Amino acid sequence: MTRNDVKPTTHQRNLAKLPKALAALIEREQWCVWRWTQKADGSWQKPPFMALQPDRHASTSDPSTWTDYPTALAAVQAGHADGISYILTDNDPFGAIDLDHCRCTITNSIDVWAQNYLQVAVSTYQEVTPSGEGVRIWGFTDGNPLNRKFTLKIEGKDIAAELFRKTNKALTITGYTLDPAIRELSNIDKVFDWALVWGERRKAAATEQTASSKGNGFDSSGCRYSIDDIEQIVREGAPAGTNRSDVFHTIVGHYVGCGWDVDRIFEHLQEHPQGIGGRYLAEDRLRREIERSAEKFGKAKLPLLNGWEAKAPPEPEQESPKEEPEPVDPSLDEADDDLGEEDDDLDDEEQHDPNLPRLYAHGDPDPRPLKAWLVKGLIPQVGHGLMSGQWGAGKTFTFLDLAAALSTGQPWLGHVVKRQCGVLLIAAEGADEVRLRLDAVVRERCGNMTRAPFCWYETAPLLLHKGAVKKLIAMARQAEASLEKEFGLPLALIGNRYHCRLCRVQPGRR
Repeated sequence: MTRNDVKPTTHQRNLAKLPKALAALIEREQWCVWRWTQKADGSWQKPPFMALQPDRHASTSDPSTWTDYPTALAAVQAGHADGISYILTDNDPFGAIDLDHCRCTITNSIDVWAQNYLQVAVSTYQEVTPSGEGVRIWGFTDGNPLNRKFTLKIEGKDIAAELFRKTNKALTITGYTLDPAIRELSNIDKVFDWALVWGERRKAAATEQTASSKGNGFDSSGCRYSIDDIEQIVREGAPAGTNRSDVFHTIVGHYVGCGWDVDRIFEHLQEHPQGIGGRYLAEDRLRREIERSAEKFGKAKLPLLNGWEAKAPPEPEQESPKEEPEPVDPSLDEADDDLGEEDDDLDDEEQHDPNLPRLYAHGDPDPRPLKAWLVKGLIPQVGHGLMSGQWGAGKTFTFLDLAAALSTGQPWLGHVVKRQCGVLLIAAEGADEVRLRLDAVVRERCGNMTRAPFCWYETAPLLLHKGAVKKLIAMARQAEASLEKEFGLPLALIGNRYHCRLCRVQPGRR
């Protein structure tokens, strides 16, 4: 085994100015320090040490080895340690959840499975761990003692989720918050309930797949497609030469394995009428097919992200005597093998005057999504917006903060980013400040990556001039080509700094 003696980079913020959400922890005298320590096999760990005697290990069960926050901070500032840790005890009103190996230190993007956790715990404090590859959630708890670890393989990568409540554990504190707007901890007992269901079901699915040599396409860890492949299939449909029905069930199985319920899967697939769910959507049976697929996957009741109905996996239900809510075409109970071919023309096309706009009527099949989001519940995927305000109100600051979230896939203002993408700014004024401000946001919000998927123009055509619109379109296409080539990301947000007008670009549209 090759041994690397170079100490890992520590990802943390100013420990002397921890976020206000951690005030309840700071008040307690349950602090120690940690430093990178290399094991015999070459791996690195972060054991706790006493702040007043940095060469001696601290014990999670011996309060005499703990100290107050200022003393622990002073030891780090003096160079005796790499960081500070809080000693969680069985008497604490706090709980914590560790999500390991879920974050990329280059792009700061967070894996989908971990984003599900962050969304469930969106109202409480979340921070990046010292390695930069994990995230920790902190909150208040009233529940019973809990110390569980789920070690799983998701999308071919080994991950772990650890749950700590009413138990003794030394946990690092970095102050590297994912959402500076969070000023206090909230109760996370329901997050623990959800996490237990999530973990048990993922373990059961992994065990079932290991026990069976024949994959049925419905296990959570057997999906042969990457995250990027899955999202492309959702948007554009099944790859050429594959069976559309099989691919559809595989995609649904993936999202079920990530803890999504039927409503969330339906909402996501219906946003893309040209994608894998397009035919079912056009025939008004997308939800039914998702439910059928989820049932085959063995999830009779999925953990809900909203509503907090987190129950243990139910026992197999006895067969109901022929209860069918509505007549179903017998062909729908088959494997839909014909879905690998092109869709036949539908019979419901109405004759209409081509010189008049399309006439819509309530109840007619409509494959268009009800709402597609760039930032869930906040910014639509397609459209335009206006940031208005007097000079110095923070318009450009807000735009760059949004750009950082979109570029890395991190939540923004507590809302999930639905589409990681590149950003273009047309700086019609103040162009000399763009580089300075961009360097700052990349350093603070994007892990100081070498190159970020953000580009800009320092001049813009006057809209009243002839050909201005065509030129703007050409500029956007050039930027998109550059982003796609270097980062593999689409251009989905365009900002004009002079007017702070935001334009969101839909795939395939300009």
